Amino acid sequence: MSTIVKNQKGTIRHWLHKGEPHFEDVIEQMGFAMLKGYSVVFIKQFFGMSRARYLYEVLRAEGFIDPLPQKKYKLDPIPLDLKDALKKVDLRFPRWCYARKPSMDPVITAKMLGAPMVLGDAESEAAHRAFYGDFPNIYRKIYKVELNEIRPYKEHLGPTPRPSYLVKPKNQVYVAETVELGPKVFGSGLTAALALKKLQHELGIRRGLDKLRLLQDRYPM
Repeated sequence: MSTIVKNQKGTIRHWLHKGEPHFEDVIEQMGFAMLKGYSVVFIKQFFGMSRARYLYEVLRAEGFIDPLPQKKYKLDPIPLDLKDALKKVDLRFPRWCYARKPSMDPVITAKMLGAPMVLGDAESEAAHRAFYGDFPNIYRKIYKVELNEIRPYKEHLGPTPRPSYLVKPKNQVYVAETVELGPKVFGSGLTAALALKKLQHELGIRRGLDKLRLLQDRYPM
């Protein structure tokens, strides 16, 4: 007997590993997004992730992020709200500076953020636009200004769809699929809960890829 389960509201969390069917496609699309000015902190939102450290490590391993020099940085104090925001996404300030293309020097960036943006100063503009791009609400709170949108991505897919899930036993395992997409998109596991979790994992990756492909379709290389 099959059971229809309504989707629960919340963030779908999943992790990407080599060997998974979508890994190479996801890496390619994220690399393209970085070349177009997106940071890891922003890209993580495409995949419903609350933290950025995992994507940072994956993209660094794949060569899209420059290696961070293994040294201690003597930094000027950075805004406390930015420090708290970075803690929530699991990135230290130096990693945040490197989690984009081109990377930024942490010492210079910290110094630039100690004062309002200076138009015409490339280092000041880079630091402030990076801050605004990743944490616009916090930036407005600190500097009391609104910057022009710096990212080319304007498209969106609308509200996240909330499909009905169908979970059924099959060949000594459970198989989960959505009523809307049918059997071509599925998750399987020894329990119904595991099958459903794997299906949510698959749907999360597919939705993130759809968002990144919209960017590439609009801004081809």
